[in-house]
Amino acid sequence: MTSRGILELGFGLLFAILVGVLAASPATSFAARAPTKILRVRTLGDPLTLDWNRAYSPVESILIRNLMEGLVAIGPKMTVVPATASRWEISKDGKTYTFHLRKDVRWSDGVPLKARHFVDSWHRLLEPSFNGNYAYLLDGVEGARDFHDGKLKEFASVGVKALDDLTLRVQLTLPIAYWIWIPTFWSTFPIREDLIGKLGTNWDKPGKLVTLGPFLYQSYEPHHNIVLARNPGYYGVRGNVELVVAALVEEENAAIGLYDDRQIDFITRLAVETRKLKNRPDFIRWPEARIMHLDFNPAQGLMNDVRVRRAIAMALDRAKLARMLEGASGPASSFVTPGIMGYSRDAGFVYEPARARELLDKAAERELRSSELELVVAGFNDDVLTANFIADELKKNLGLQIKIHKLEPKQFYSPTVTLGGFAMILNRWTADFPDPDNFFSIFLSKSGNNRVGWKDPVYDELVTNARTIINPAKREAAYRAIHKLLVEDNVIAVPLYYGRNCALIRYGVKGFTPTPTNSYLFKDFSVP
Repeated sequence: MTSRGILELGFGLLFAILVGVLAASPATSFAARAPTKILRVRTLGDPLTLDWNRAYSPVESILIRNLMEGLVAIGPKMTVVPATASRWEISKDGKTYTFHLRKDVRWSDGVPLKARHFVDSWHRLLEPSFNGNYAYLLDGVEGARDFHDGKLKEFASVGVKALDDLTLRVQLTLPIAYWIWIPTFWSTFPIREDLIGKLGTNWDKPGKLVTLGPFLYQSYEPHHNIVLARNPGYYGVRGNVELVVAALVEEENAAIGLYDDRQIDFITRLAVETRKLKNRPDFIRWPEARIMHLDFNPAQGLMNDVRVRRAIAMALDRAKLARMLEGASGPASSFVTPGIMGYSRDAGFVYEPARARELLDKAAERELRSSELELVVAGFNDDVLTANFIADELKKNLGLQIKIHKLEPKQFYSPTVTLGGFAMILNRWTADFPDPDNFFSIFLSKSGNNRVGWKDPVYDELVTNARTIINPAKREAAYRAIHKLLVEDNVIAVPLYYGRNCALIRYGVKGFTPTPTNSYLFKDFSVP
């Protein structure tokens, strides 16, 4: 740690950080006594759902990953490690994965975990009527895309099978270089079809949700907090935390105030007020595999002209924006973050406002340019600041009028909310696993994460084919071509800046390991 109290971490340099908590106040009863080991944290507002087949946003993911586990997990050194599967084999041709489940994993109602619980989950995720945002993650599984598209009627023909209670076999259509990372993702976690059938839409509510991870879903008070209680039946190693109280606070200053009042012990995703905090010994920061990007809807007004989209991209001073935000580690050129295959410092657009004005003059009549362009943004502090910066830059450099629509994160990330009526969408993406496919698959025609509705069969084919390239040099070249098509030729997405996570953590808590994907777990924490 430097004399200024800041710990800087590189992508591959991940340290265990000792931080802490002051005396916590008593909470509700736990195992016939009041818990004394309480970890108090902040999450970015209310979750839309804790149904992991449906969950979409970072608000939900941190909770789900502490309630549930999949076949495998992301370890502290950014490698795939065993979770509910103790081991697995991959066939020589790279197309068959066989997972062997642990014998000691039980759901919180005492029912043993079985391989068919994974089959049921993947069936539900891929069901055409279910509209799961992350169904496309299973595209590599034999028959999965055809079943999801309604072309294959029988799920029995999809390449996921329970060979017995403790053995799951997955058959891929072609070998995929990164596929072992897919089962780390929450959408693939097992489900209890019997409980969903019995409880309906209430199955993921407090007191109803049956889980198998280190914590149980104890209570939820909207706009206030969520409480997770230690799961006494959890099979794995963990720290001493008995209760996690997660304050649901979107606004950064409010969260810092709660921390300074000693009502919260651990806050991450600080991005705006950090210049006031960075001399404090309880402040740390590290780079994330996160990108903030501006996406265009080519079906909306001026946006249907690629010259307009290109002019906007050239009129944004990304270096200035990155300097303005402490939550940014630097201006973005590539759509993938540094350290991931396909990254290039020389990709994308440079800041050229004069050329941008010339391009816009050729593309649009002045009367058309006088109409307002609508930009939609989630209500996070740094997102709103970024949106205001974009509006100011485009007015100054291009004379464009931007109307900003700020949505609550819960609404912004809802799959039922259509964003296709807006000209531009400000979006953020944090890698779920360190592979370029996790970034570029966002814009596949049938991706649930494609909020602008852009469809290009050439792009779809390039992304799909790149998944099966094993040679690293050839795969790198493929992703450079994909980036060029998305960012430079079609200008559908403009990379703005790469993310950096900043946090406040009290002295005394142990076990927090920062990672680029923010895959830390509360089970690893210990409190005084």
